[in-house]
Amino acid sequence: EGGTYETKQQNILKFEKFLNKEDAEVSVLDIKGYRLIGFENTSGGYQITESQYERIVNALHTDRPTILCTHVPFYTETLTEDTVKYWKSNIVMGSPDFPPNESTQKLLDYLSTETNLVVAILTGHIHFNHEDYIFGTIPQYVTALSAEKNLRCITL
Repeated sequence: EGGTYETKQQNILKFEKFLNKEDAEVSVLDIKGYRLIGFENTSGGYQITESQYERIVNALHTDRPTILCTHVPFYTETLTEDTVKYWKSNIVMGSPDFPPNESTQKLLDYLSTETNLVVAILTGHIHFNHEDYIFGTIPQYVTALSAEKNLRCITL
């Protein structure tokens, strides 16, 4: 039932009007006073490209509170134990098991040191719920597998 290609396609259709079909690598949506930046980070060992880095940072230059949306969570120490227990590897962006490439490291450095308006990061990938802060300041919400009917309702 859950987790099939058909189920995933049906779920994607619900959000189709919000998706930038021209560019799946980075999408920007301004809605209800917020900026949502979605980006692909499942390829190449949970990394981003230089082009993605430039476009994400450019999109972060806004006066709107911003929510980053991506599939793979950002590394935090508190996420490590449960991730390794479940997956036998720390399959998150920027972890010691998947060291960041130059572009990914630049994004991590930017988020940790620059004044920005990132108010939350929404992710999935690891199939269990987890809430934490990256760099001690930006809340990251990881949501369990949607095919098992897990979801999070975000009100803007």
